[in-house]
Amino acid sequence: MTDIRMLPFDVAVAATVLADIQISPDGSQVAYVTTAASVEGEAPTSAIWLVSAEGGASRRLTTSEVVDGAPRWSPDGSAIAFLSDRLKRGVTQVYVITLSGGEAIRLTEHPGPVTSVEWSPDGRMLAFTAMDGESPDAKRRQEERDDEHVVDADLKRASLWVIDLPEDLRAAGVLPESRRISPEGLHVGSLAGRGFSWAPDSQGLAAVVAPGPKADHLFAPDLATFEMDGTMHRLGNFEGLGDAPSFSPDGSTLAFIGCEHRMPSLFSLRIIPVGGGESRVVLPDYKGSFTSVSWLPEGDRLLAMIEEGQQHAIRFVDVEARSAEAAFALPAGSAGRSGHPLSVSRDGSRVAFARAGNDTLADLYVADIGGTPRKLTDLNPWVRDYDFGEMREVTWTSTDGMEIEGLLILPVGYQEGQRYPLLLHIHGGPCGAWTTQLYTNWHDWGQFLAQRGYAVLMPNPRGSSGQGSEFLCAIVG
Repeated sequence: MTDIRMLPFDVAVAATVLADIQISPDGSQVAYVTTAASVEGEAPTSAIWLVSAEGGASRRLTTSEVVDGAPRWSPDGSAIAFLSDRLKRGVTQVYVITLSGGEAIRLTEHPGPVTSVEWSPDGRMLAFTAMDGESPDAKRRQEERDDEHVVDADLKRASLWVIDLPEDLRAAGVLPESRRISPEGLHVGSLAGRGFSWAPDSQGLAAVVAPGPKADHLFAPDLATFEMDGTMHRLGNFEGLGDAPSFSPDGSTLAFIGCEHRMPSLFSLRIIPVGGGESRVVLPDYKGSFTSVSWLPEGDRLLAMIEEGQQHAIRFVDVEARSAEAAFALPAGSAGRSGHPLSVSRDGSRVAFARAGNDTLADLYVADIGGTPRKLTDLNPWVRDYDFGEMREVTWTSTDGMEIEGLLILPVGYQEGQRYPLLLHIHGGPCGAWTTQLYTNWHDWGQFLAQRGYAVLMPNPRGSSGQGSEFLCAIVG
């Protein structure tokens, strides 16, 4: 044990985490976000970076020691909208920065934090969701240092807003006016946080809406479309609607991720006509969990990130043929802790995504469709300085005949035939799963234990994601 290169806890918690990925419309560059651990007494920070899709050194786009994140490219690729709390820590606002140079321009001063932002396809507007500000009673309690907390008593809704952008942002001199699109008293947001998307003609939006942000609301929200005057059309109530709906290129269809049958059969891909009608599951009984989908320009296929067992795959999904096939070969691994969706260039020829392995944390990759993925970042080179246990995918048959999958991390220096103590590491939920990645963080301790002589079994029992709707529902008695 003495010659094992042990990973110190302070090194592990200081890991750089890849937090968001956005490829430019022409596919030539990728914007990404890194977050850093905060030291006691300090606020967390994150930064936006740019890197060429062909490779090379990354360039830091934002340099303030604050939270800068959620970069979104303008349709012409000349500017990036993003969220930052540089005005007031903990309250993010919308900013725009041009790639030609200059300081970022603030566009909002909302009382509550802005949680997401998206450009309209024509580049003339920005839509964003923002939380309500503090109520007078909450402010009073803060001033009086009354820290009593009543569960679900003061939850803040998020509303949908739109900004009309002036021709010259710098010459405007004043903040552009934000107009509310969603009605007061309605919450806009999904389980995954991505709650809305623009129609291709920039004349409307689709959103996940609910009476409020309580968990029981978010697990059974409505899908709705909005006209630019705020007129709302509800398309239906969908259990497990966990992601922003995505318009097909012709604007006729919405794709979204939700339940296949009933809770908790989350992560199935569904489509529904924008004008209303029945929704349908595109791939019934698929043995995987959809985490992100993007329409391709021709309009009959989507590109999807799918959790399949302990790995993440990227596949073409043919809506009419109801089939899925690999977009390109991927190294074994998952999206890691990032959990972010893939990002596709406007012509659908290039994809940016995160990839982690059993001895590596998540890094940024790009791939041309049909090509070989290439790694663009090396965010945590220190991982190569330490010894980690071998990770194996394992299966076993339960008492009722159902096959169960999991991961087994062997002790560092493992020798076949020798006995080792075994620890069981159980994941949370709902509907979580262990996937192939390096487990060295405050929540996941597998490799720390492997360095100390333990074998670690990480099972994905009934109710875990990555194995289809039937397996998810098998947890229900």
